[in-house]
Amino acid sequence: MQDGDITYKPLIAANKQDQEGIRTVCRILKKMTSEGTEVMLPRIFPETFFHGMTVEFTAGDSVSIYMAEGNKLAMGSELGGKTIFLEDAGLVKEFISFKVKPEE
Repeated sequence: MQDGDITYKPLIAANKQDQEGIRTVCRILKKMTSEGTEVMLPRIFPETFFHGMTVEFTAGDSVSIYMAEGNKLAMGSELGGKTIFLEDAGLVKEFISFKVKPEE
């Protein structure tokens, strides 16, 4: 999870204490793919930091989830292309709960 130049604590499958968080991320992904609306966005190249979560799968693929306007989450690339949007205040709240800074 990243918010501009702030990187938050990652969830790692090998860490037993991260399993509940990983299950929550999987539930968010499943709900977005089953209930979200797919939109094709134009390709853009913004000069901004990434604000969201990158989910990396064991097969090597990855997907990004990030906040959209209002109570929406988006899944896809912030650079455009195929993107899935879902308006769900509860999911947004869960998504924000992953913003935990690592201990220094």
